[in-house]
Amino acid sequence: MLHMYFIDYIVLSPSTANKVLQEELDWSVSRPSSRANGQSLNISDKQAFIKSLTANEYDFYLKYRSLAPRGLYSLNQNPRVRGMKSKLNQDMSTLIKSGTLWFSDYHSRWLSAMEALTCQGFPVHAKWSYGEPCCSFAMRNLGLSTAPLPGRSAIIGQAGNSTHTSISLHPYILPHGDQD
Repeated sequence: MLHMYFIDYIVLSPSTANKVLQEELDWSVSRPSSRANGQSLNISDKQAFIKSLTANEYDFYLKYRSLAPRGLYSLNQNPRVRGMKSKLNQDMSTLIKSGTLWFSDYHSRWLSAMEALTCQGFPVHAKWSYGEPCCSFAMRNLGLSTAPLPGRSAIIGQAGNSTHTSISLHPYILPHGDQD
C-alpha cells in the first residue's frame, strides 16, 4: 500500500521557498495580536514562526506538542476541546476549510498555502502530472497563466474543501478486497 505522511508533502520549490516563507512570516508578524509585536523576523531564525504566533496559537501549539511531538497541528482548533493533529505515526488529519494555520512541529513552521493544496492532492507542480500542468496553480507555477493568484485564505479554503489524497487514492491503488 502506498503510504505518505504529512512530512512528504512539505515541498516548496527551492527557487521560491525563501520568498514564500518570508512572506508567510511577514504576514504573521503584521497581525495585531502577534506575539512578535511588529518586530522584524527572518526565516533564518529557526524559532521565527513560533515567535510570530498569537498568544492563543502559542498556547495551542504547546498543548499539541505535548500530545503529538513533531506532528502537524491546526492552531485555530483548541486541542483541549476538539483538536486536529496528525497521529503519532505522522498520518495527517483531513484539512478543513477554516484551518488557516497547520503548524508542522517537525519543520518549526506552518504549511504554506501551496503546501496545503499539495497535502490534498492538487498537482500544483507539473512534475507531478507527467510534466503537463493540469490545474491553474501548476499553470501559474510554469508562467503559463497571468491570472493573479488567489489570496492565502482562499487557497487554504480550497484545500479545506477537498478530499485528502489518502482517501481519494485508496480505492485506486489497492486491489479490490485488500484491507491494508
